[in-house]
Amino acid sequence: MSPQQLDSLDLQQTRQALLTLMSEMVVKDELLARERREVAFKQALIDKLTHELAILRRLKYAVTSEKFCAGRAPNRRACSKRRWTATSRS
Repeated sequence: MSPQQLDSLDLQQTRQALLTLMSEMVVKDELLARERREVAFKQALIDKLTHELAILRRLKYAVTSEKFCAGRAPNRRACSKRRWTATSRS
């Protein structure tokens, strides 16, 4: 509805147009709130998966570090220290 058409409306028609607009706003507000909840849920899921991936990478690094140290039998003590510091940093 254009501004010129609004000028030509009587009180009842203006009231009806306002009620229509208000109901459309309520619907859009509900949609916006639902989309915000969905975005928050998806972000929480992304954060959770990122955290799990970091843990799995740390575990993988620890396994490869232990394999590397197992091949260095003469210097076993230094290798175990390195492994301890690598896993304790988190």
